[in-house]
Amino acid sequence: MSSGDGVRERHPVSAEDAARAHHYALIGRLFHDAPDSILIAQLCRAEVESTDDGAELTRAWQVLRDACNAAYPAVLKQEYDSLFVGVGLVAFIRKVLIATLSHEEVKTELVYLAGIFIFGIIYWLISRAEHRK
Repeated sequence: MSSGDGVRERHPVSAEDAARAHHYALIGRLFHDAPDSILIAQLCRAEVESTDDGAELTRAWQVLRDACNAAYPAVLKQEYDSLFVGVGLVAFIRKVLIATLSHEEVKTELVYLAGIFIFGIIYWLISRAEHRK
């Protein structure tokens, strides 16, 4: 066995693949948590390259940059929390409806109902905290 076995040669990444990776990283970051002030500042300073074949993407970046210029991190955090808890609640309700229609065991349906109850409490706590501010 030679010392080079199992080692893969790295190929240079094209500019398009690098840009795609950066876009996916941004999307992943936005799914992970609400944008903080550092991310908003970085997006405000993002360079927008105009290309003939990517006019829609260029326009989307300009809109994102403009939105970041008017954004407040605390407000974005509240909207993020409400949105993701709301989506989770809707997903659980959908699961209960499907379980009910497919005649799953009562125990399974009770677990789903408990999940809805927990999501409901979380949503209520977030809404209550937002109204206090």
